[in-house]
Amino acid sequence: MIGIRCYEIKADIDKALAEVKRIIERNKLRFSGAGLKDIRWYFEEDEQKLIIVVDSKNPDRVLDEIELELFEKTGLSRIVSAQVETELGVFDEYKFMIPRLLAFLAYEKILRMLT
Repeated sequence: MIGIRCYEIKADIDKALAEVKRIIERNKLRFSGAGLKDIRWYFEEDEQKLIIVVDSKNPDRVLDEIELELFEKTGLSRIVSAQVETELGVFDEYKFMIPRLLAFLAYEKILRMLT
């Protein structure tokens, strides 16, 4: 299963991205025994958003622990998250669409709550 989260960075972007890289590399080793297959991330410059994608048996657990540490050290805030039952190889092909997909999911969730 793939877990995707989108964040807004409220601190210095270069320092925050260096911290993201360090934390994710460390957590790859930590979660490898717990069903983690891969973690990928990128900074969407056009949208100014950080995207983290986890391929794992339990992506929410992995993302929650990474997010907690990132929040303490970088001041980022989650915008939206989603889980998809697919392979991570699809991520490479459709990476450019993720910010728009997450924005749509957030809009749809708000719309459902209001109706």
